[in-house]
Amino acid sequence: MGSSVRLQVVDLATAGMPKQIDYKFAPVQLAVSTVIVFGAGIKIDGQLAPASFATDPRYRITGGFTMSSWFGEGNPDPEN
Repeated sequence: MGSSVRLQVVDLATAGMPKQIDYKFAPVQLAVSTVIVFGAGIKIDGQLAPASFATDPRYRITGGFTMSSWFGEGNPDPEN
């Protein structure tokens, strides 16, 4: 195991649109994971949760993203 310091933060963000009325026709949940390896880099991943939909629960919204940035020498993936 290396001697680097690693910090991971995991969260679930929830939003409902529009917020002015009780019925939300576009509830969205986004799971986010951030890994920071001090002195090496950062990686942020996001994924829409299965509870996300548009207008009707039968119309699921899917998708996600990844953003990575590294610096210095070594492995560009901070999770390895």
